[in-house]
Amino acid sequence: MISLVPTGNLGGLNPSIVSVSPIAGSRISAGDLVMFDIFDTSAVTDAAQLVQFDDKRCPFNVVVRSPVDAPSASVWGVALSGAEIGQRVKVAVTGLVSATVYASGASLVAGASVGPDAVGGRMTQASSTVPSLGIFMGVVATPFSSGAVSSNQSATGYVLFDGFAAIASGSASGGGGGLSGAVASGTANQLNYVLNSPSNVIEFAGSDPDCYGNVISGGGNSVQKNIIYGDTSLRTISGGYNNVIGVQGTTGSTATIASTIGGGAHHRIALNADNGENTVTPAGTTTPDHGTICGGSYGLIANGSYGTICGGTINTIYETDATSATATGAYAFIGGGVYNIVSGSGGVVSGGNTNKVLAQNGFIGGGVNNTIDGSKEGANIKSGSVVSGGSGNTIRCAVQASIVGGSGNSIGSSTTVDYGLYGSIIGGINNYIGNGVYAPYSTVLGGLGNTVNSSTAIACGRNALATNTGQFSQGGQQFAALGDAQSSVFVIKVQTTDAASTTMTSMGSTPVVPLDTTWAFKCMIAARNTGSDSESAAYEVTGCVSRASGGTMRIVGTPTVTTVAEDVAAWNVAVAVGGSTLQFNVTGEVGKTIRWVGRLEISEVTG
Repeated sequence: MISLVPTGNLGGLNPSIVSVSPIAGSRISAGDLVMFDIFDTSAVTDAAQLVQFDDKRCPFNVVVRSPVDAPSASVWGVALSGAEIGQRVKVAVTGLVSATVYASGASLVAGASVGPDAVGGRMTQASSTVPSLGIFMGVVATPFSSGAVSSNQSATGYVLFDGFAAIASGSASGGGGGLSGAVASGTANQLNYVLNSPSNVIEFAGSDPDCYGNVISGGGNSVQKNIIYGDTSLRTISGGYNNVIGVQGTTGSTATIASTIGGGAHHRIALNADNGENTVTPAGTTTPDHGTICGGSYGLIANGSYGTICGGTINTIYETDATSATATGAYAFIGGGVYNIVSGSGGVVSGGNTNKVLAQNGFIGGGVNNTIDGSKEGANIKSGSVVSGGSGNTIRCAVQASIVGGSGNSIGSSTTVDYGLYGSIIGGINNYIGNGVYAPYSTVLGGLGNTVNSSTAIACGRNALATNTGQFSQGGQQFAALGDAQSSVFVIKVQTTDAASTTMTSMGSTPVVPLDTTWAFKCMIAARNTGSDSESAAYEVTGCVSRASGGTMRIVGTPTVTTVAEDVAAWNVAVAVGGSTLQFNVTGEVGKTIRWVGRLEISEVTG
């Protein structure tokens, strides 16, 4: 069998050879054109049916070297090997094969249509586009010799061959050619091929000279055709049915250029090209190019160049925001699954069900009904967020936020305000970061029903609420409201250079006691003079503070301040309340740079 990968305008076309092994009824040489001794040609309409006759017991299982008086309707083949009478011979009935072709009245070039030669045993090209017997059987796939064969000469070369002959009816045009079940159009250097015609269609709205190299290499049927529309080039539909590239009646040299549908059914690569299932209406105006749909069904690349859908069903790539240069769906990728959508540039959905990446460079690994939303806040594009899996997880308007899994978790509550940028939820159920409040750089470690509404904070357990900067809250399941039964930890610090009383803070903020809440606290504080190896101290502060529902703060009882160790007696620690905050005030020395760090532990109850 012949193995050849076509180049040039046929680069995307590599039809497999279909061959059978009938009995030779005459002496046959490799490359000969042969005719099957099948008298009832209506019994055979395609190569798959012909294979059924490849049996010694079948009375029609005979081929002979093409006779001079060949009938106009028959089944033809090209011998891939030689054989004597009575021997079996390998015969190709479709595919890219090597055959002897006679140039009759015109030079033989790529794209020429060929049919049986009147002298028998070979194929020929007549001086017109119609072979001498008026029968199309093949198209020259590569120029013979060094580009062409002169008139009235024979040569052996490669032919895109279909042994199911069709009477010529003038369908070959412009120097192109045709074969049974196929049509070709354009100049010899700009061929567009449609196999399984008239089921499939390449239709151009105008006469753009750059419309070349379009190929539909199979699939389709009379009801659900494969179609390529528009005046542009290098588009391919390899198979399947009801697949469409382009929009009927459109023109333009870049619309859907170099796009490919590998197979499957009901796919579309074109702006607003509805296929009956993908219900998203794109807001953008850019028709995609260089798009690829590999297989599956109901894939739609509506706009967004260089997009790829590998498989699955009812998956969509489209542009959501015509005013944003980055939210075009360009470079987007959907691996598979069902009902998945990507509209952000560089967005990815690997699979799963009903997942949506609507922001730039977002990634959803899988799961069900996960969403990354909010492409921009003014000119501040939000991108790079990740949902690994789970179900019902959402990231809104956040830069490089992540949800590892779980269900019903959410980062950010607005598509225009970046409440949860750089946030992370490890898993669990119904956890939140930035629920209407700025909460950048924060984390939920998992658990159930936890919320972080502050910067650089952490929550875990059940029903924990972190509202202070740097707070690490662990919930113990609420009594009646979020955060009403939990413990928290803060790291507080300050640096002093004088003897004034100075308040320690958690990343610049003093811990705020919520309304109607009591805190029992213990704070271990370490101090060190940065200019001396012999001046350090440690203190333990314990006590209780309460804030009324009306906002009034008070210290319950008398706090205990214990000097655990101290090199300098002048250093001091005190506890106080101010407004809504619990304060730890430290006193150092003039001219000494002293750093104070405390671990503040709180048991918290609200009600």
